[in-house]
Amino acid sequence: MFIIICALIGGLAAVALAIGNGVPVNQIDELVSNPGLEHIELIKWMNNISQIITFLLPVGIYLIIFGAPNAFRANMTPSFLIAVLGVIWIISSGALIEFSGMLNQMMIPEGSWLEGALKPTEERAAVLTSLILNYSGTGSLISTIFCIAVIPAVCEEIAFRGVLQPLLIGATKNIHAGIWISAFIFSFFHFQFFGFLPRLLLGAMLGYLFVWSGGLWVSILAHFANNLLAIFLFHHNGMTLEAPEGDFQTGVPYYVISMVVFIGVMVLLLKKRIPQSGWLLES
Repeated sequence: MFIIICALIGGLAAVALAIGNGVPVNQIDELVSNPGLEHIELIKWMNNISQIITFLLPVGIYLIIFGAPNAFRANMTPSFLIAVLGVIWIISSGALIEFSGMLNQMMIPEGSWLEGALKPTEERAAVLTSLILNYSGTGSLISTIFCIAVIPAVCEEIAFRGVLQPLLIGATKNIHAGIWISAFIFSFFHFQFFGFLPRLLLGAMLGYLFVWSGGLWVSILAHFANNLLAIFLFHHNGMTLEAPEGDFQTGVPYYVISMVVFIGVMVLLLKKRIPQSGWLLES
């Protein structure tokens, strides 16, 4: 409830920022749906403000009213090894994420009414994402990393893994149910349903990282690394969200190496994880 209310407030704050920067009210929809290169930095800050208000403000309200869940006060200094393994695990999930994306596309048949309903929003989001990722110069790169990697990693992890996930674990009395329900809500809130399954998997992996490490900053770091990698892959792939045909990312060795590393690191994480005592189920 807090997140939904704050999302509306965040949207209004982003609009106010645009108006404050000289954008007429009747041109704001055009600015968001079809921004020019001259407005990209403004779009980035509209996104930053919206994210901060949407996800951090409800967390602050919740903590003031109800106090911190046990998991939010969990061990914040897990081993350096777990943090490194967590980053490698997320980065090595590329093949699994891509496979889930293929399944996602099969769930939205080409030419169906579902595709017709969802595709315009998806295409608009893809254009906007491509423009934000297309940095030029050091200053633009820094603002892109801040917008795409830092803000989402901090805001979304605090909201979804720091507060929502432990509350759901406590409510269901089941760690796995809490992780997957939280991941479902995390993916849904992006409102990009052509990538729903990949984000669901990513959210679940980040949720398990938090549980296994006992430290919220591990999932924040892994989320940051995942988004940072996406920025540089976008440029490596020739300013496109898809890897070009013939690239290493589209070859069989990539999928084999990705899955071997992913499974191997997961085994190591399971061996190194902290004991799952009652601190999660009591949240």
